Amino acid sequence: MGYDSRDTAAINAAIAAGFDCSLSGTVEADDQVFVHSIKCPSLPGSQDNGKLLANAIEALTRIYPGDTVWVDVLSEDLPQYVQDAVDSLVGFGTRVIITHNGSATHGNDPRLAEALCNAVRRANVGGALWHPIEKEFVRSF
Repeated sequence: MGYDSRDTAAINAAIAAGFDCSLSGTVEADDQVFVHSIKCPSLPGSQDNGKLLANAIEALTRIYPGDTVWVDVLSEDLPQYVQDAVDSLVGFGTRVIITHNGSATHGNDPRLAEALCNAVRRANVGGALWHPIEKEFVRSF
């Protein structure tokens, strides 16, 4: 899985629709472990928000295969498009963690909905990823 020229287009399309895709920071400078975030609004400006989010996650995974992709849902309720995006990524081999209102798909309680947690586990490749709330590494599934 390598960088594809469509990856830049996928990230740009997500940004144009209202997603904020950025480098959140360096976890361990010596090991070059980075966290890339996608901040998700409640109603992005697109008809197919799940596909936009999934494409952005895929793009960041291809461009930065060893890094954590943190999907931070900013709305009061968890939009269905987040579940739809993750469902479409099952088996892809991501390194994603999703947070919403202090809950997450990984780590200690509180946890997000079990269906979302299970879908993220099926989409993720093995190993560790950075938990942005707990500030420590957790198993990716």
